[in-house]
Amino acid sequence: MGNDSELVTPGEKLGRASEFKAGRGAYVSPDNLTVYASLTGLRRILSPPPDSPDQRPVVEVTGHKAHGAIPEPGSIVIARGVIENVVKASGNYAFGFLLQDIRATEIDKVDMHQSFRPGDILSLGDARAYFLSTAKNELGVISAQSAAGVPMVAISWTEMQCPITGQIEHRKVAKKAVVAYTFIARVYKIHSGSFRFMNLMGPRWKGKGFKAKALADPMSKIVLKLQSSLNQSNCEGLLCGSSVLLSVEAEQADLLNRSCFGVAMVTAEKDKQWFELSLEEGFYLSYALRCVRIVEDKCVKSEEQLWECMKSRNALFSYYYKAYCHLRMKNWIVMSGITYGADYVAYRHHPELVHSEYAVIVSSEEGGASNRLKVWSDVHCATRLCGGVAKTLLVLDISGNGHGADSPSCLEMYTIRERTITRWSPEQCREDHTMVESENGAKEEEI
Repeated sequence: MGNDSELVTPGEKLGRASEFKAGRGAYVSPDNLTVYASLTGLRRILSPPPDSPDQRPVVEVTGHKAHGAIPEPGSIVIARGVIENVVKASGNYAFGFLLQDIRATEIDKVDMHQSFRPGDILSLGDARAYFLSTAKNELGVISAQSAAGVPMVAISWTEMQCPITGQIEHRKVAKKAVVAYTFIARVYKIHSGSFRFMNLMGPRWKGKGFKAKALADPMSKIVLKLQSSLNQSNCEGLLCGSSVLLSVEAEQADLLNRSCFGVAMVTAEKDKQWFELSLEEGFYLSYALRCVRIVEDKCVKSEEQLWECMKSRNALFSYYYKAYCHLRMKNWIVMSGITYGADYVAYRHHPELVHSEYAVIVSSEEGGASNRLKVWSDVHCATRLCGGVAKTLLVLDISGNGHGADSPSCLEMYTIRERTITRWSPEQCREDHTMVESENGAKEEEI
């Protein structure tokens, strides 16, 4: 088997990952569904070794070393940046840029350093010297390497991100590069069901070996240690305004930090460490884990009294707590999402090891929780923001099913529907569909 007659460029689709393995000059997209070319060259399909357990053919791209045809005005060329403002294409022809040719809009705001860097591979339009133009959506950077030495992922028209370190760099990104990672569109798709099947980005670990470190120290075990330690010390939390203050020993402070409950406070006390917990965190430790007693005015609150106190401070507390508890019970670390315009952000493990994967918005038709995403412009803004920070938008629709919020026991009757909303490429071929497995084991088509 062998096919070396097709010339491809970086970012071009080589095949589906279910049918081909990525060889030299190729890589698999972050969603593990498609194989793309990482360099310019000839596409080849190789037969797998007879004794290989994986009998998928190998698709690879071999470098095309021949000098290309001499470009003419109006030609589209692929070039690699070598010095500022100058790039070279095959054939050693020198090219230069004019600022007004970088892009078609907001020309006065163009910054060359935020558009291209030396070493970038560009898709360009418009003898020894040429003036180039990237003033079209489909022209610009199609491949760039991060400081870590790996190909970056296009996350918007103006930014590319390192998949290892998470560092974002500015570029004038070509439409091809953006579409290759399915981050640009005017049409959206909404996935219903469990969001863990719809994780398009995947975990972005902050360093080598961090994934193994997280697997060796699972969050569920850390929370169990915290629960046991707090129970043994008969820990009490002080209800103060819209937060719960917790005084703990050094061992418990370490466990609270590792499990990401609350924020450490700076105090003059040497023997004790104080933590400030949100209302949801305080109630979770008290009601769900039953390891902290909440005190107000020197009186220990019963479950019913504490519930009423929480509702008096936040009329929608029942919905937000249900969402918080729902994610925590699945061993996600849940923290405030105000920085990203969301209610919460969800981490797979400690934020020192991995970036957050989901921006969470709590929604309910009954209690009016989060009136966002009610109009199309809100959905557009939320997904654009999440795409810019490499997160998936997760919407938790909570229904009380007519049970109200008279006591915390009503929470058992609440139901949650999980939805992820992502931007979709209209150029995607309708026949190039994939199948995803739903909660009940059934196969569902991903649009």
